[in-house]
Amino acid sequence: MHGWETRDEVRAPQGTAYTRWAVLPRLSAAAEGTVVFVALASLTAEADAAPLDAVVSGVQVDGNSVDVRWAQDAATTRIGFAPTVTVTHG
Repeated sequence: MHGWETRDEVRAPQGTAYTRWAVLPRLSAAAEGTVVFVALASLTAEADAAPLDAVVSGVQVDGNSVDVRWAQDAATTRIGFAPTVTVTHG
């Protein structure tokens, strides 16, 4: 994660499509002007999925871009924000 200051949990006021109520993680931080916040999540149904810190070897934030380096093959995914959003992988 990058840029976030606090993490807590909140109850979804109207529940979700799957249950009447749920407790969800919430990230927060003060933001003024242009700020980049990064949060990675693993979306899988695998019971034995590797934790993110074993899958991602590094994250670098450089003003107008975010680079995510993957541990398995050392490939990098870059998300650029200026002048338009671009995503490259290699």
